Amino acid sequence: LVSNDNDGALLFKHNNALPSAQQQQPSPNKEDQSERSTSLQGLSQQLSFFLSDVNLVHNTRARSIIQQNENKYVPLGSMMEYQSIQDYTSDPSMVLEAVHIGNTATPEQSSIKIGIEEKDNGETMI
Repeated sequence: LVSNDNDGALLFKHNNALPSAQQQQPSPNKEDQSERSTSLQGLSQQLSFFLSDVNLVHNTRARSIIQQNENKYVPLGSMMEYQSIQDYTSDPSMVLEAVHIGNTATPEQSSIKIGIEEKDNGETMI
């Protein structure tokens, strides 16, 4: 579950409740789970690179978007337009999940932490 705290930041909360037998979906097979996990890891690394100083020196469009936003965030919708993100997914919720994975990684796995903020108008910023 995703909810907002008092500062408007998005919080991730795991819901341990199991769905009823009628609502339960068949479990994806291990190959599908492994593929999704690999995609999320790759997407997490791509997001870290996308927002890194190394990339922003050359990526003038992304740099311009970040400079236009007071808190130096990129709108999730704008991020979804990049081919490097689309190569992994067209699902914005998967991008948010990849951010969470990257933020829980060890420093050796991910060199930056990415924030998520929801503006008053409902727009999600990364």
